[in-house]
Amino acid sequence: MRPNPFVHDRDPGRRFFAFDMFGTLAVNTAGTILPIFEKMCTYYPGVPPEDLGYEYSRMKREFTATHKNRELPVENLIRRLDERFGFHNNPEEMEEPMLRGTHLYGPAPGAMDALMYLRDNGYRIGVLSNTRYHSRTLTAMLEDYGFMEFIDKVVTSADLGYRKPEPCVYEAVCKSLGTDLKHCFYCGDNVSKDYYGPLAAGMKGAALIDPEGTEHVRFRIGSIGDLPALFGGNRR
Repeated sequence: MRPNPFVHDRDPGRRFFAFDMFGTLAVNTAGTILPIFEKMCTYYPGVPPEDLGYEYSRMKREFTATHKNRELPVENLIRRLDERFGFHNNPEEMEEPMLRGTHLYGPAPGAMDALMYLRDNGYRIGVLSNTRYHSRTLTAMLEDYGFMEFIDKVVTSADLGYRKPEPCVYEAVCKSLGTDLKHCFYCGDNVSKDYYGPLAAGMKGAALIDPEGTEHVRFRIGSIGDLPALFGGNRR
């Protein structure tokens, strides 16, 4: 069995960690994303919600079918909806009210402790998220949580045009932090995108948040608050 990779590098200049966003640093407090759709509907007065929902789903489905692991940003979807229904919205101005403004997501329990632990140990910290929203919107949400005091960079699939588990997205977050894959750890809650994906790309180590214990992976934690335990919970 290979050694436990979760050891602080002796060189503090080579300590880097990247996190998934949704389900990891942020959790859905309502159990639904319906308010996001309801907010979108307000930008299309007179359009029946069922028609808007049908077109939105159709456009996503057709794009996904022909663009493996590519991302269709929500602003592109809005432009297509505008063309379909004859509107002239400003897609960039719609992102924040739809996601941040609906207050559907809040900080995950234990996330602040994990971020503080890593920062106390000299880590540069990044966020890498599969989402149709750009980094500016996620950054604003993380500022609401008080997390941006500890986070150095935020990268999203909407920024990159590609989604996890494409290797290039893990490379992108590492590059944004000023390092390469072999010096950066990763943590998230999806076994394919946040565990095997980063490991296959060449990242130093990955931890999977799996409170039910359903995945047979080596480095599984019950919550993000358990992350320091992988390092022994101590400062080096």
